[in-house]
Amino acid sequence: MKRIFYIGVLVLFMLTLHGSAQGQGLNLTRPDAVGGHFVASHLDGAGGTSGLGPGLELFLKYNLTPRTFLHAGTGVYSIMDGNFTPDTFTETLLPTFEVQAGYGLTEGTSFTPFIYGGLHAFGFTVTRRNGTASDRFYDGGLLLGGGFEYALNEFWSFRASGDYRYIFTADADPKPKFWMAKAGLAYALKPPEQPEREEIEYPLGDDEISLDDLFREDTESTDRTYERDALDALFSGEQATGTLEAEEASSSYPDTEAGQLMARIQDLRNEMEQRTRRIENLENKVLENERAIASVTGGIAGAQGSFGIDNSRSFKENYENALQRFYNKQYQDAIRMFSGLMASNPDHRLASNCQYWIGESYNQLKQYRQAIDAFRAVLNYKSSYKFDDALLMSGICYLKLGDSATARENFQQLVSRYPDSEYAPKAMRYLGRL
Repeated sequence: MKRIFYIGVLVLFMLTLHGSAQGQGLNLTRPDAVGGHFVASHLDGAGGTSGLGPGLELFLKYNLTPRTFLHAGTGVYSIMDGNFTPDTFTETLLPTFEVQAGYGLTEGTSFTPFIYGGLHAFGFTVTRRNGTASDRFYDGGLLLGGGFEYALNEFWSFRASGDYRYIFTADADPKPKFWMAKAGLAYALKPPEQPEREEIEYPLGDDEISLDDLFREDTESTDRTYERDALDALFSGEQATGTLEAEEASSSYPDTEAGQLMARIQDLRNEMEQRTRRIENLENKVLENERAIASVTGGIAGAQGSFGIDNSRSFKENYENALQRFYNKQYQDAIRMFSGLMASNPDHRLASNCQYWIGESYNQLKQYRQAIDAFRAVLNYKSSYKFDDALLMSGICYLKLGDSATARENFQQLVSRYPDSEYAPKAMRYLGRL
């Protein structure tokens, strides 16, 4: 019976890893996290005795899907008939090996509760206070429990769990049962196949700029990014109008190959002039609308707020100031200022934009889990100009964390929900590479 159990534990572990390798590219030599636990084991009254013993465990964690994981651990545990001090005997569990399959109850947050079940195989000896020790015996059992994981930063997280174990292979009657509590730290390993520059390796369209281009320090790029966000997001944009002058100019050249080239050049010049005029008209219209909004959302006169927000300014002025902090790479200041704008104007039509730029700031700080939390908060708004932006950036952040499955889900949502978005082609190119 015991031999069959040990073989079953090993086979289950190998089959689970093989299945994960097919879906996520995981293998035995590439865990998603490593860590250690301090352990306390409590004997559940077997043989009329109970106690509490210390232990230590080292473990590997493999993410099978965004919510499911595999946990493999080994270490040394102890079970005493007294609390950390044996009255008569100590059972030392060594070697030990356990496999757990777990399921996270939340996704994309810093705090993740989870449940798990698995198998535990171990060898043990009994040492009595007079110094005599028994022969080594081997047993195994089932375990079922739950716990939580809290992300301290990009790589480190705190884990705590507790479970109940039933040793069904033991010869004793009744079968021994005990409780086990664990607490420790896990360190996330960065997947080598996900380089930092991955998103800019994807081919761009002829008329498309990369996301990195949006955040260059030069004034031209800054103005373009601001137009796309704060200006175009506020208002629906204007309708294009053609000019008769352009058509007449293109028809004034001779009907020869050289004349056709000259006409084409003139058409391009006219098109550039039209776009320049359209941008100027858009800026004028936005300024007029912003003045109107300022009269409604104008701030209350006062000193600098606790978030770095000047309450004597309008929402528009504070929004521009916060954006400028972002462009100047003052990301912590940008986070504080956008947070202040949301706190003082929770119902403003650009409140979700503030939430989005908080996510962008965390992304630039390489705090990707906090960035994901911010981007997902954008999706909780009833309406937002940033739904497609948030889905795209969530997918990119998941890629940087090595979570290809969740990244794929975000890109697919973007393509299916917003097929006309300017980011849909980029999302499709990411999907083509996953």
